[in-house]
Amino acid sequence: RLGKSDWKFKFYGGFNHQVQWGGTLKYPDPTNLYSIKGQVGSGFNDYLNVVTGRSLAGVGDTTKNGVNDATNRGGNHLGTLDLGFELNTDKVNVLLYRQNIYEDGSLAYLSNISDGLNGISLTFKNSEKRRFRIHKLVVEYLNTTSQGGATGSDNTNSRLRGQDNYFNNSVYRDGWSYDKNIIGSPFVNSIYNSRVQTYFVGISTAINNIEFETKLSFASYYSVYNISLVKQEQFSGIVKVIVPSNFLGGASILGQITFDNKNNSSSNSAGIYIGLRKNIVK
Repeated sequence: RLGKSDWKFKFYGGFNHQVQWGGTLKYPDPTNLYSIKGQVGSGFNDYLNVVTGRSLAGVGDTTKNGVNDATNRGGNHLGTLDLGFELNTDKVNVLLYRQNIYEDGSLAYLSNISDGLNGISLTFKNSEKRRFRIHKLVVEYLNTTSQGGATGSDNTNSRLRGQDNYFNNSVYRDGWSYDKNIIGSPFVNSIYNSRVQTYFVGISTAINNIEFETKLSFASYYSVYNISLVKQEQFSGIVKVIVPSNFLGGASILGQITFDNKNNSSSNSAGIYIGLRKNIVK
């Protein structure tokens, strides 16, 4: 961050780097060049190669790594480059942010520059005396449809390589997932339809002492380039209400409605939640 806590303007920049690496292959396949039996490289030098993202292509050791790792980099790498700008005034705090996705070399050549998360967050101040108040508003747009383009590593021009297949990997077959759920953006729900466009809005408001929170999203899902799936669209939402009461010495009544509506699907769902919340301060 560039800027002290009391500055009106602040600038943010950084990156994060995650690697899925090590362990024993769950489904080793000796007929597949991208698969090996047993463990992948797990020594200290392998660890250093993973952390630094060092290319292993010059060595090409396929005795402990599959062809994918031995001729590229060890492990399943991904991350984001992050930029942000904050404006803090007497009435509102404004945060603009952008996250660029990378999984291989596509971002270095800007071939997947259209992919990423764009957002604006508005936090309003000094509105406690108003009957109707807006506390916070967030609007975001997520795009992962480019993935460097439709051509893969077979393209004669290495700068045009694409088919990044975010969250997927030919060695770590389950990709960035746990129990078939993607670890990362909640709008990417499968390694097979990781190309998605999503519009999201969230707003926190109040009328007198009753609090409201609404989150709405619309997502269009496209299959990865080498798999043909029917395009899906999904509209999701949650509306939450918190009403203070004198019950149990000041418990709050919580009400919540959630829904998911998909086209080309029979798995539409809705739910209602009602509860009590009591905060005890010692």
